Amino acid sequence: MVYAVPGSPLVAERTVELLRADRRVSVTVEPALSFLDLAWARLGVDPLAAGVTLVDGQRFTVEAAGLSGPLLVAQCDTVDVLSAIKLSVDEAPPADVVVLQRLGLAEESLTSVAWDDLDRTVRPDHLTCLWIPELRPPVAAELMRFWELVRTLRERCPWDRQQTPRFAAPLPAGGGARGARRPRPPRRGGRPRGRRRGRRAGRPPLPRSSSTR
Repeated sequence: MVYAVPGSPLVAERTVELLRADRRVSVTVEPALSFLDLAWARLGVDPLAAGVTLVDGQRFTVEAAGLSGPLLVAQCDTVDVLSAIKLSVDEAPPADVVVLQRLGLAEESLTSVAWDDLDRTVRPDHLTCLWIPELRPPVAAELMRFWELVRTLRERCPWDRQQTPRFAAPLPAGGGARGARRPRPPRRGGRPRGRRRGRRAGRPPLPRSSSTR
């Protein structure tokens, strides 16, 4: 049985990774030309000299957190992915980005696009990647990790999906239902708390005033 993928089977191919990890399947991987080799050639970039970071577009908000570029973003296969990439950056990059599509095919295309038009003018497919020469300021690492956690909870946690803004309303004073009072814990020895009557043992009574009305 032959399982073929575009480009190198060892670069950005999750299904190949799963097959190789499955002990029930015997897999022989045949090396092939990666889209990365074509991308460096078309861009005229030495990735080592330029310090390029390869980022998965499906996880851009997490993997690009704290980075300022240059970045080559793979797996940009839908408009939603491009929109998420654009919205995760507060300030547009100083230069246009380059959209690389169908490298090595007759329909190969390299297009410079303004950041604001990234999800408006580009029609992505499974052979689309994005070259970002520079990002500034860097994507906030901690904020993006928190956003990713919230998104994951909304998608996978049944209890969290049922929550609405109503559940975030502040509770009345006392932390319970309106008008209810939280019972006070008993004192040591099981004696309930409450107002003491009489004077304390061993304390003499207060002297009465000698003044008369």
